[in-house]
Amino acid sequence: MTTMPIRGLEPKDLYNIKSVGGADVSPDGRLVAYVVQRLDEEQDKSLTDIYLCDLTTLETKRLTSSGRDSSPCFSPDGKRLAFTSSRSDKNQIYILDLAGGEAWQVPTDEAVGGAPVWFPDGTRIAYTAGVFSHSDDWQPYPGAPAYDRERLMAIAKRDGGKDKQEDKAKQNNVKVITRLSYRRDGVGYFGEKARQVFITPVPTKTPSENLQPASRQVTGGNYNHSTPAISPCGRYLGTSVRRSDTADYDQKGDLWLWDLETNEFHWLYDGPGPVWEALWSVDGRTLAFGGHDSSHNVSTTTDLWLLDVAEWLERLAQGEQMQPLQVAQAKNVTRPFDLPFGAHAGAELRYGGSSMFWQESELYFLMSERGAAGIYRTDATGQVTPVLVDADVAITSIAGNAAALVYTASQPNQLEELYLYDQEESKAISRVNEQFMQGIELGNWEK
Repeated sequence: MTTMPIRGLEPKDLYNIKSVGGADVSPDGRLVAYVVQRLDEEQDKSLTDIYLCDLTTLETKRLTSSGRDSSPCFSPDGKRLAFTSSRSDKNQIYILDLAGGEAWQVPTDEAVGGAPVWFPDGTRIAYTAGVFSHSDDWQPYPGAPAYDRERLMAIAKRDGGKDKQEDKAKQNNVKVITRLSYRRDGVGYFGEKARQVFITPVPTKTPSENLQPASRQVTGGNYNHSTPAISPCGRYLGTSVRRSDTADYDQKGDLWLWDLETNEFHWLYDGPGPVWEALWSVDGRTLAFGGHDSSHNVSTTTDLWLLDVAEWLERLAQGEQMQPLQVAQAKNVTRPFDLPFGAHAGAELRYGGSSMFWQESELYFLMSERGAAGIYRTDATGQVTPVLVDADVAITSIAGNAAALVYTASQPNQLEELYLYDQEESKAISRVNEQFMQGIELGNWEK
């Protein structure tokens, strides 16, 4: 038996390192779906595929292999998996029956952005997409001639597909920047599109023929809406958005609710600062979200907040004209610790995922201290209890429900992998870097 020679890490090894994340646990806690990301030197891009692990046996199988698949999400009955893929001309939603068969497409006219979100009845999925949202009298800049308005509008309305690379060289793609916030690393230029929320029907059985787009847009205005959070009853769709013409200049966000029974939009929470990642409790009485109160402007520590919405929703259902809840009515869970909510490790090679999930009446979440995030839990009163905290381990995402808890983590001498936390014991789910690291010796580290 020959042994692999041991050597140090080299720059080219970056193409051998894989990242895991984006995990979702099945409702019965038996399975976990997750994403494995790898770097392709020849294509100069990252590729992503979806894997499935049995949490009882820890047996893993690869579900997709296009290199363009991400955001797995189990259906409420746990029998199907929704995910997004750009294997066609633009990012779309696909459904995979876990009993067997090929993945099939739920077509949309728009390029899907972010993760798909199931409704509790399993017959619909909500998603976000960037679409041209200006009014008919839109002017790209003061004094713009009609021909340039038409040119820029045509660019803005492109569907987000592969866009016929051969046409790009022929077109005048001069960008006119009229917004303070106009691009982001990893995303590119925003253009003149705004992120809106859509809902599409999903057949309960594999269709016998290709489907036609049947989604509908439920939000509007030239504002960017976050990935929707759907209430357990399926009636309300929550999203964080600053619905103001000065949104680019405001260090602020709000929570809004779309009532699917009345088709009305309601301002739920008037945030004094940014608001994101809203998540309903299992009983639908509480919304958890990340954000801060701007008490120290952009240097304010990000906190975890709990907002009791039960009475507000009850009065709304009775027909009252409701005013938005204020910060005084929200509970700041992490402020007593003066530690930021979420994972704040400065690692380039990580895929990421969620920072919290509900387990019955308790919320599990990440909180960081000196570069290493740990897992904590809290109840509706805001009482915080450590669950898994190690100063030498950086946890980067968590996922779970009442039946299971999984997380991604790394150490200075160990690359990121996915783990199952079971009875105060952690078990490795993924071993995507194990074979590569057998021939690598990392240097010593110290604090």
